[in-house]
Parts: sequence; C-alpha cells; structure tokens
Amino acid sequence: MRAELDAAYFHLYGVGRDDVGYIMDSFGAFQRNDFERFARTKALILDVYDAMARAVERGEPYKTILDPPPGEGPRHPDR
Repeated sequence: MRAELDAAYFHLYGVGRDDVGYIMDSFGAFQRNDFERFARTKALILDVYDAMARAVERGEPYKTILDPPPGEGPRHPDR
C-alpha cells in the first residue's frame, strides 16, 4: 500500500519517472543500511508509478496490486 501511495504522490506532484528514481536514490541512509530492501522498494514504487501512468494514458482507472483490494478484505462485510 505504501508503494502505491508513494507512486500516487509522485504523480500528483508532477514528478517525472527519471526524477522519481533520482529522489529514491537520495535516501542514502536507507540505501546503505539495507540495500536489498531499498532496491525492492524502489523497483516496486517505479513499477506502480508506470502502471499508474499507463492507466492515465489509456483513460482507465488504476487497478491496485493489493490482494484483497482496500475495503474488500475479511474485516469488511459483504455489500
């Protein structure tokens, strides 16, 4: 969920894809302390960013990668 929120904020603020990578790389402490986690997080945010960009280009709503989607999990009654 955090990756989707991060990607959405990058879009809302008009940050381009190359700049997203640059901004992510500026988190040096995270990158140095746990590089594997940093690399996974960065890749996931960029993947979601790209999926959101494709949805916008096609005029379609973005479909979450979360399973179950927010509001449809076991804690939510059937509608």
